[in-house]
Amino acid sequence: MSARAEHSELAKRVLSAAVLGPVVLVALYLGSPFLELVVTAAAVAMAWEWDRLCGARRFGLSGWAAVLSLAVAGMAAWSRSYDVAGLALVLGTLAVYAAAAAANRSHLAWISAAPIVIGVPCAALLWLRALPMDGFETALWLIGAIWATDIAAFAIGRLVGGTRLAPRISPRKTWAGLFGGVAMAALWGLLFAVWAGAKTPWLLCVLGACAALVAQAGDLGVSSVKRRFGAKDSSNLIPGHGGVLDRLDGMLTAAPALVALILVSNAGILAW
Repeated sequence: MSARAEHSELAKRVLSAAVLGPVVLVALYLGSPFLELVVTAAAVAMAWEWDRLCGARRFGLSGWAAVLSLAVAGMAAWSRSYDVAGLALVLGTLAVYAAAAAANRSHLAWISAAPIVIGVPCAALLWLRALPMDGFETALWLIGAIWATDIAAFAIGRLVGGTRLAPRISPRKTWAGLFGGVAMAALWGLLFAVWAGAKTPWLLCVLGACAALVAQAGDLGVSSVKRRFGAKDSSNLIPGHGGVLDRLDGMLTAAPALVALILVSNAGILAW
């Protein structure tokens, strides 16, 4: 990519982030029902992108089945009925499979994965924000860690270059970018811990680095799906960024992982 193209891409990324970033932060601060509306809208967009990635020439019945299940799961999460949300996602998976099979589509397993792959992380983020003691802080820490990872990995990867991280999956990612992203997420964890008054700031620093690694796994996972289906981006909904899946790929793995950690430890991040 030429230097002019690089600058154009960076300008688009900065402008898109300047518009979308405050929307996410405001919804996160206000909480229910604003966050549920934003997350559900993002989930619907990702469902469309997933169906498109899997070869859909038009948004058909299988796509609508995925959207419906995600919308129902979003409403259930709004009322804190996470068991209903899980049931909606399971039934949605079966409905998407049946609709895709009836339409004689190929890649049935990939197509029908949409409700689970997209719905579980979205429900996990809503669950984190709804935590009674430090829900806002927990969700803010996670999103900040993912953003710090993405920004540093992009900037340092372009600046330093070097050995490719996974050339067969995502040719532009480098080990330098990964290390830069991990370091920035660790720094974010430390600064956040000091600001929020966490009991053990060093632990949030370490967890920030771990969150970066888990988020990068989600990034590579989405990249592998795109590579399998021969797509550069999941869509062009966000100028300079590609699609919603491209921007939220880290959340797909990081949010469920944090939920699992909180459930196992039976404590929030500020109590660690």
